[in-house]
Amino acid sequence: MESRFIFEPSTGKLNVGEERHILVTFQPDFLGDFNVQFDWCIETSSVSLPLTIRGVLLGPTFAFDEEELNYGIIPFGFPYHQFFSLRNTSQIPMDYHLRIPNDDSSEFTIEPSSGTLPPTQKQQIRVTLRPQKSQIYTDKNLVLDVECVGKEVKSIPIVAESRAPEVHPSTNLIDFGYVFIQHKYERTITLHNNTDLPAIYELINQDDSSRSTALYDVDEFEGRVDAYGDKSLTVSFVGKRLGGTNLPLYIRIKGSSAPPLEISLVAIITGPTVSIDYAKDSINFGRIPVLTHTERKIKLHNESLIPANYSVSLKGKTNGFSVSQDQGIILPNQTINLAISAFLDDAVAFESKMVIDVLESKQFIFQIKAQGEGTTIVSLEDLSFISFGSCPTNQTISRELILQNKGRRPQIVTWINDKEKKNKKQPAKEAMETVYFKVYPESARIEPGLTQVFVLKGISHNPLKLEEKMICSALVDKYSSLLFESQISISFDKLLLDFPKLVSFYWKYHHEISFEVMKQMVTIKNVSAFPLEFVLVTPYPFKMTESEIKLESGELIQLEITFDPSSKSDSITGKIQKRVAILYKDHPQKDFINLIGDLSFPNLSFDSQKVNFGCIVNHSEKRNFIKMSNDGIIPVSYEWHFENREEELEQIENLSFDVLPIRGSLAPGQTENVEFIFRSQLDMKFSSIALCNVSGGPEYDFPIFAESVIFISNWKRLWLISDKFLLELLHVVIWFYLMLGEFLSSSTLTSQQSTQ
Repeated sequence: MESRFIFEPSTGKLNVGEERHILVTFQPDFLGDFNVQFDWCIETSSVSLPLTIRGVLLGPTFAFDEEELNYGIIPFGFPYHQFFSLRNTSQIPMDYHLRIPNDDSSEFTIEPSSGTLPPTQKQQIRVTLRPQKSQIYTDKNLVLDVECVGKEVKSIPIVAESRAPEVHPSTNLIDFGYVFIQHKYERTITLHNNTDLPAIYELINQDDSSRSTALYDVDEFEGRVDAYGDKSLTVSFVGKRLGGTNLPLYIRIKGSSAPPLEISLVAIITGPTVSIDYAKDSINFGRIPVLTHTERKIKLHNESLIPANYSVSLKGKTNGFSVSQDQGIILPNQTINLAISAFLDDAVAFESKMVIDVLESKQFIFQIKAQGEGTTIVSLEDLSFISFGSCPTNQTISRELILQNKGRRPQIVTWINDKEKKNKKQPAKEAMETVYFKVYPESARIEPGLTQVFVLKGISHNPLKLEEKMICSALVDKYSSLLFESQISISFDKLLLDFPKLVSFYWKYHHEISFEVMKQMVTIKNVSAFPLEFVLVTPYPFKMTESEIKLESGELIQLEITFDPSSKSDSITGKIQKRVAILYKDHPQKDFINLIGDLSFPNLSFDSQKVNFGCIVNHSEKRNFIKMSNDGIIPVSYEWHFENREEELEQIENLSFDVLPIRGSLAPGQTENVEFIFRSQLDMKFSSIALCNVSGGPEYDFPIFAESVIFISNWKRLWLISDKFLLELLHVVIWFYLMLGEFLSSSTLTSQQSTQ
């Protein structure tokens, strides 16, 4: 009990002379008298202050404004409403709950069924009855439960009667007549209600056993038929199995204890109607080429309202025949073309049987015939015209010819050149035509389904434009036939390269520049209509960057060619002439690139290559002249000297020969006379070599010849010169004279030293 009371505040402090109001809240959950005592505890005091609260708890009072809820006679399944008011006649709020005991079918609905009603206020209540069966309601009451007061403290009786009216169909038989299978048909029936109560109908589901025969349905599975009204329903029917059928359709009137309404659905179910627009029951292709598709077409027209499924099969020996579609669907009122194709793989007669089955309809049978003509040897490419275009001479030109036997029997295939065929018919004395092309092997047996590779080969050593014809024939079971003729066209051409015919290098001596390799770029282009492969052979002192080259038609390549001027070691102005040899792969033709290395050194030219003084008198002098010229383009610096011999002889020669000028220079085009001097000493023959050294150039050598004698007379001189003995004797006398002179000089010098 004490927990139902709340004190605010429940604790606190009071000053001297102060007072405070305490709010006491009571929340009872029962009715009747109560008496509760509380104690106020004061700190620092052992005496408490008692507080007693007592009173009487009274419940709410209420009233209904209706004595009963009377629905009267109402139709089954339709909702009807009754209204009443609940008033709170007390001064306190009232928590209520309304219900109808034993409402197992939930036919009643109370709105609102519970709530809190403020003091002296009222609440309108709606009670809805939707009957679930035909009956009289005599034991139903609406009761009121009030919280803290009790259960079923008040009740209102309910009076009602539920009835299901009688409904009749407009017909008990619907005859659909002939219907196409799987096609939907519709008919209309009417439900008549001649009573003052509305009715609710529902379609009873079709049983599973009849669904394989046909399916039916209505557009409104469940609905209402008003009092004294009609309801039109659309009944749909779809046949599932061919033949006649009679199916019951049941409609139940809800709440009625009478049997359901029965309506018989009667129909004859048929398949699609297909017609074929072809006058005969056989298809004869006649004589047709083998390995060629030949077609005949027939029209199939669907005259029905449903799609027609069809399938086509070929019976018997079907090899050679086929249909464009072996199955399909023809839509309602549609026409299709069915193509029957013949592709014969032998020159024999072919027969077969074609069966057209229309699902759930009739069957059509056609006999098919055809006679094959021609050959079954085929080429993978068109061989009627073979063009090789431009090809090199002296090379074998070849091409593979692949033939396949697509027939059923082995065949012997033979090739022959038309010229060769004509030559065989020519008399032996007449000139034969030159045959350039042949096929290898000339003959071969090709089994069914296999291929044979033949090779067409030809060659010409001379440029020419050529056309020849190859004839191919086949032998099958001792019967020969022409397969085809191949026209061959070719132009045998020379190998054509565009390249410089001459490559020149020019080198000029300069004393400050050493020998360096010279370079040039040359362009070589293939102007033939076919690829070329060749090798470049370059002789020293020239060199090219590449040696083996392949160029496609129209392709060009740039190559570097070098020249080494140091290869000319004699320092004589001149030209080195070589050739680059162009050697073609598998071809005898050769081409050349001329190479010139033009070198200019400091050089001299002389009008004589030796100096011959002849014979002069002892102790005399003779001068000879040689013209020296600079015919080049480079200034020349030169210097003369004599070739070294033995020392004694050298001393004598140095005393005997001289050259002027000893050194100098000549500008290009300048000429100078060189003076050679001979001073005779003794009766002797002299010879030497004068050397002219050119700076940066060669060394020139000039043989020198001279002779000296004692002068006697012309004829004696000639005799003396010719008499070797006397000449030798003269040499001895001279030698003796010289030795004697030296002895006398030595004796005189010794006497003088002794005297001193």
